[in-house]
Amino acid sequence: MRIAIGYRAFFVAPFYITLIAWIILCFINGIIYIQKSRLEIPISKEEKPEEKAPEGMKYCSSCGEKIKKQANYCEFCGSEQ
Repeated sequence: MRIAIGYRAFFVAPFYITLIAWIILCFINGIIYIQKSRLEIPISKEEKPEEKAPEGMKYCSSCGEKIKKQANYCEFCGSEQ
């Protein structure tokens, strides 16, 4: 009987130790992810404050970079204006 219990504990104990370590690592990773996401606040194109383009310039409708007013294509992203 003692051999069977020892044999079972030999295979089961590492499984539970690994499971507990995996749960702890997932919990820590979740905390790090939440803290990091609180620091990084993405600003989309719609949320940017409207700025006036300098004289003779306009903003690209695709990437938002300043380009010449008479340009047909953006020199940064290549999209047609």
